[in-house]
Amino acid sequence: MISRILLPTDFSEHSRKCFDYIIKLKDCGIEEVIIMHVVDLKIIRETDVIFDGEVDEEQVIERSIKQAEEKLKVFTEPLAENGLRISFLVKIGNPCSEIIRAADEMNVSMIVMGHRGHNLAEELLLGSNSEKVIRKSSKPVLLIK
Repeated sequence: MISRILLPTDFSEHSRKCFDYIIKLKDCGIEEVIIMHVVDLKIIRETDVIFDGEVDEEQVIERSIKQAEEKLKVFTEPLAENGLRISFLVKIGNPCSEIIRAADEMNVSMIVMGHRGHNLAEELLLGSNSEKVIRKSSKPVLLIK
């Protein structure tokens, strides 16, 4: 039975496409959908390098968390409108690692992720968060393309 789903989001349309599938899975016993956003620490640190140390990392992190929390509430209204219990989670760090850690700690039944569908060369050279989660997670992962 699928009782708890983790839905990592970057607020893209690819993430939003997951909503329709989750709503359809509601009849499979879903009790809770945990919507997660990871503030990518690597990107924040690269920004600091680009601006030659003029960026206050703590302020950027704090602002990013606040914006993510506000976006999560608005972004996920379609799920709440369909009677699903929603909770939010914002983490800081490496998206792949944080997604896997959260899935294990919260004992989710499944991870549902949007996937942009990069070409094979991009996947092999760069990888993607969804591809990394599939390879490393002990939980089932449903990719929505």
